[in-house]
Amino acid sequence: MIIILGASGFLGRHILKSFQEDGIRSKGTYFKNKKDGREYFDIENMLPQDSGLFSEGARYLIISAAVDANIDGSKENWDRAYFVNAVKIKDIIKFCFQNNI
Repeated sequence: MIIILGASGFLGRHILKSFQEDGIRSKGTYFKNKKDGREYFDIENMLPQDSGLFSEGARYLIISAAVDANIDGSKENWDRAYFVNAVKIKDIIKFCFQNNI
């Protein structure tokens, strides 16, 4: 199973569509822009174990297309941009390793 974080944005939407057209088991998430067939995930405030995205013992490939697209805001608030785009992705990966996912 492939999980695309940020599958309602331009890049994530196209990645998800390509996998699904090729019959590859995949699912996507959204944060602000709800799209049919995608699951809500707030990378900044949700823990992976609370999201329902992962099942213990299953294997996943995670593609992060979830980014804070507010470039000017990211320049002004570097700590938040780093937190969302680096720390939280690392937390998800650590969760998967710790739970044999």
